[in-house]
Amino acid sequence: MRDLFVPPTPAPHPPCALLFAQVTRLRCGGVVLGLALHHFVVDARSAAHFVETWASIARGDDDTAAHAPVPPCFDHRLLAARPGPARAVAFDHPEYKPEPEPPVHAVAAGSTYASTIITLTKAQVSALKSRCAGASTFRAVTALVWQCACRARSLPPDA
Repeated sequence: MRDLFVPPTPAPHPPCALLFAQVTRLRCGGVVLGLALHHFVVDARSAAHFVETWASIARGDDDTAAHAPVPPCFDHRLLAARPGPARAVAFDHPEYKPEPEPPVHAVAAGSTYASTIITLTKAQVSALKSRCAGASTFRAVTALVWQCACRARSLPPDA
């Protein structure tokens, strides 16, 4: 139903179309304007401004009319955290720095991590999914692994 009013977008990342517009005329005389705007091009406010300006032009408004949209503001200084030359960051922010790579020998020597590969046949997956009505393969297998982990740790059933 969505594709009737908003054109389907073929690719989520550029290179792709950045704006799709579709006008649908209804039998009752109404008109539906469907827009698909890529988030690389606009944010919510600029998308609203685009639609307001388009509607103003379609109505035939001139720039002096009271209901013409306000021109956009591109002054990025309004968003500055600190005014003027004091824009230097005063404190160290380690949360934004990449984590250092651990030495290879440290990971192998002190690691208590264990891993395994679980191979299931189609018949086993089908049998498992039949016990979990409506569950996806991922959810059914994850639930089985979780149950096994809880039993291995001797956790109570309601844990």
